[in-house]
Amino acid sequence: MSGAAEYTSRVEMEHPSYPGYRNAPLSEELLRRLSRIADVMIPPEQGFPDAAPLVARFVSERVDPAERDVLERILGTIDQASTDDIRTSLERLEAEDPVSFAGLRNWVYYGYYTSGSVADALREAGSDYHGAPQPFGYRIEREAPLPQASRGSYQRTEEVRRVLG
Repeated sequence: MSGAAEYTSRVEMEHPSYPGYRNAPLSEELLRRLSRIADVMIPPEQGFPDAAPLVARFVSERVDPAERDVLERILGTIDQASTDDIRTSLERLEAEDPVSFAGLRNWVYYGYYTSGSVADALREAGSDYHGAPQPFGYRIEREAPLPQASRGSYQRTEEVRRVLG
């Protein structure tokens, strides 16, 4: 490995966004619970990957100890006896503790929709989804709307003058 490649790899490994950086793994039981919840929140659909393994891997690789503890508390409140029980528990959580529900939903949605296999499935289904990073966003087949009234004006940098002192 060249010096530059070795340095890049070391820097990437030390970055907080790199999978495994936080080293706060979820227990097998928590991963099972999270997987079942993910499959209820994002039901299986023809042509798309199952949510459970994608979400479990994403979360287990990126959660930090404090987030893991919060997830453990939230997952512990969700009845896992059946799919209907999970759905009912999620509806209750959303109504009674919307902040915790939003946190759980974000982990599930990020874990699923950041997966390359989901981006591929979206493109195969006809979407122009780019995946991360998204410098282009979604293509829009129309001209951007322009303001009807003129507001402000352009001033070259060298023409800018300090207002105070």
